[in-house]
Amino acid sequence: MANTFNVSKATTCKHFIDSTFVFEWDDGAKQTFIVVSLHGAKALAETFKSFGYEEKEGSIKFVKRGYSARGTKDFPLGSI
Repeated sequence: MANTFNVSKATTCKHFIDSTFVFEWDDGAKQTFIVVSLHGAKALAETFKSFGYEEKEGSIKFVKRGYSARGTKDFPLGSI
């Protein structure tokens, strides 16, 4: 499957801290991965989507959150 990406939690190495993620992508010719922070994973996911890459099933999804009209609870945008 060409032009895909995946974000997962880094759990295989004891040296990684809790907020470390693995960003991997496949351009059809080569699979590549890098270890990134939460902010790096979010930024790369947005960038790769803009390049036309598709997110693999099972990838961690980043949801933008907002506040209700009352300002009391947060909900995913578009859900209210």
